[in-house]
Amino acid sequence: AAFQSKDDHYRNIIPDMANYTDYAAELLWCIAARKPFNQEEFDEARKLFARNTRRCCVDNGPYVIAMYEKAYNNRQNGQNFLQVENVEQLLALIYAKNLIGGQNTANQERKRILEWVDSAIAFSLTEQCYMLPSALAWMGLYELERDVLRHLVERKVNLPEEWQDRLGFLESGGTSNIKIYDADSGSKFLYDSSSLDWNADAFDLFFRKLEMTHKTMRYSLAISRWTNTLPLERGQKVTQEQIADCFKQLVEDFDGEVTVRHERAKALNLANVEYENSFIFRFTSERNRCISILFSSEKYGRNLNSTFIVLFTPEDKLSCEELRKYALAIKDNIYVESFRKSILQAVNEIIKLKRTIYDDEPSDEINVFE
Repeated sequence: AAFQSKDDHYRNIIPDMANYTDYAAELLWCIAARKPFNQEEFDEARKLFARNTRRCCVDNGPYVIAMYEKAYNNRQNGQNFLQVENVEQLLALIYAKNLIGGQNTANQERKRILEWVDSAIAFSLTEQCYMLPSALAWMGLYELERDVLRHLVERKVNLPEEWQDRLGFLESGGTSNIKIYDADSGSKFLYDSSSLDWNADAFDLFFRKLEMTHKTMRYSLAISRWTNTLPLERGQKVTQEQIADCFKQLVEDFDGEVTVRHERAKALNLANVEYENSFIFRFTSERNRCISILFSSEKYGRNLNSTFIVLFTPEDKLSCEELRKYALAIKDNIYVESFRKSILQAVNEIIKLKRTIYDDEPSDEINVFE
């Protein structure tokens, strides 16, 4: 925009204005993010920000007017420009509303947002127009983001290709409630169990969202889940150490294609769903790329209850499209069911019951497979 191309004029008028603006913006966002939200304090911060971005005095008049007069010999443009608030003020307000009540509360500002877009277009503030939908995407307010992009098209703004693609994505279902988590695993293995119910279109949508929001996936997606009950003899104990030893021997049979770790696992999307003693099997070969299996067991009375969760676990170096293809391929992977049976067989070796050599009849192994 013409206004933003005149940085030299801006600096010549008030050399320290950038510092004042930064401080005012920091205060604005600090109050917007603080709980409980105080509307009066926020309004005062907005006024301070406005004074430092639109209404500072230069040559006995607001600096924007002075800038326009010096740059374009047009005082009226500067006078009218005072009616356009900086996008930072609008975004801080939306952010605060989103923190208070989520999307429905933020949607209360829809009319104001679209009116601001009209004013910004009138003064060729296209960069600020693009900051608005980008920030709305960051806040997860996809419906408002879509409405802003629609409005820009309606007002005949020539959107760059990336924003046209973004609008197409949002129009084709990109506003649906498929969440991307900002996760830091630390000492836990994290996964999203809601993906158990996804179809191929939902997976497509997830990875398109991942690409559009430029986020890095730091957790796994659940693909399928089974439970199994293995009978125990009265008083029989099965320890995690026994299971760990048998799994160590199990993976040795796969010549480096499978590794196993004993670690805690947690579902990101559910409260109180955490496995304290889970074993995570990771597959390393190309044919089983990005596949993990979570196994957890717990003694309950005379049964050992087991849970198996097949997971898609991303690799950092893969593109979003590659990640999508590997995730969709897991459901049809023939090695997953084969390895699940191997796990069951290994656990069965620990708890199987045999008759003693003093019994009259030959010993029989109890089959505990499904």
